[in-house]
Amino acid sequence: MEGEIPHALEIARIDVKMLPAGWHETRDESLRAFGDDWIRGGKSAALLVPSAAIRGEWNILLNPMHPDFSMIIFRDPMPFGFDMRMFR
Repeated sequence: MEGEIPHALEIARIDVKMLPAGWHETRDESLRAFGDDWIRGGKSAALLVPSAAIRGEWNILLNPMHPDFSMIIFRDPMPFGFDMRMFR
């Protein structure tokens, strides 16, 4: 799904050094706790986190409980087609 976060809206960024060793290899419960704390803390509507699936890439988590969440504009979902060469 595609969307737009207005420039006026802060996007927090996780410091990779705060993550436990091997965070991208396991489903470490401390990562879930970190995300839960971020949601409850309500300091930002968006959080940039490193991707565990694609090293060097980033994902944005959204906090629907944050008062500024309504400022985020969502576009209509578009169908996603897998490249069938992946399954050969």
